[in-house]
Amino acid sequence: MACCYFELGKYDMAMKTFQRALELFHNSKSSAWISTIVDQASIMNNMAYTLIKHKQFDDASDLVDASFELQQFLPETSDKTLTISTLSTMAYIYYRTKKYRLSLDTYSACVQLQVDNTMYTESDHVEVLKKMAGKIYSYVWHDTLSIHTSKLTYRQPARYLQKDQGL
Repeated sequence: MACCYFELGKYDMAMKTFQRALELFHNSKSSAWISTIVDQASIMNNMAYTLIKHKQFDDASDLVDASFELQQFLPETSDKTLTISTLSTMAYIYYRTKKYRLSLDTYSACVQLQVDNTMYTESDHVEVLKKMAGKIYSYVWHDTLSIHTSKLTYRQPARYLQKDQGL
């Protein structure tokens, strides 16, 4: 239900529903502890992504860290899909907070884990690489633009404008 609220842009309702889901897990006496940990870590990751939409990056980062801590209890043989998803969320936080190098490194780790995960296909790898490429382009373009604009004088744009208009 929380994911539905999220997709509809009702982020406050999504957060409340995610929080309620965590409460239910904490109060349960489930014997399927692996499933419970995966579910809790997944909910925390989804909550983090919801906080990103509210631009609460520090709180989102704390939830991602908590999700990673829970995932440490999972057996080595467990599926890495949740780890990949959580890493992707962290990479996005880094990107939104202008930590471009960390974002790129984290997205690279996602691709590396996807290669070893049978759940992901080649098209999934391409999607992550596209995200990375877009972020790299944005990062490089921003740096290049700031370097070039510091060297431009106000006459250069006017000169180009005159050429285009035949002046």
